[in-house]
Amino acid sequence: MADFGALRDRPSDPLVAGLRKAGWRVGIVTNGTAAHQRGKIYRSGLVNVVDGWAISGEERSGKPGPQLFQIAARRCEANVRDGGWMIGDDPVDDIVGGVFAGLRTIWIDRGIRPWQGLPDLPGLPAPPGLRPDHVVTDTVGAIKVLLGQ
Repeated sequence: MADFGALRDRPSDPLVAGLRKAGWRVGIVTNGTAAHQRGKIYRSGLVNVVDGWAISGEERSGKPGPQLFQIAARRCEANVRDGGWMIGDDPVDDIVGGVFAGLRTIWIDRGIRPWQGLPDLPGLPAPPGLRPDHVVTDTVGAIKVLLGQ
């Protein structure tokens, strides 16, 4: 699953299609209002290359809680318990959320938000030293990690 914000550098469209061709199911997990985020999904053309999505404004659940990730996985005909990946650029919403949903993570470090470790969430203490599985600078790099390139 990928956060829409992580896919904003649009060369990802053919790469996302490449992930699907390689057998990956691709979902979007995003916080925001339904109209705004759905509009971005349609205007960007991602509606044509992803298997499903979950938007916090529609689901009344948001990142970093695990429920939104679970909803997106179900819509992609997958289950987070079977594994998966979260690609995102927000250390807390994307990386902490992905970890607590049981996913491996790729943090897109755009040089905007420094890595400060992972904070505890209410009722969910972060394991000491927890870090993303991979760090890249853009979506292309993240997808290349998943494709083993």
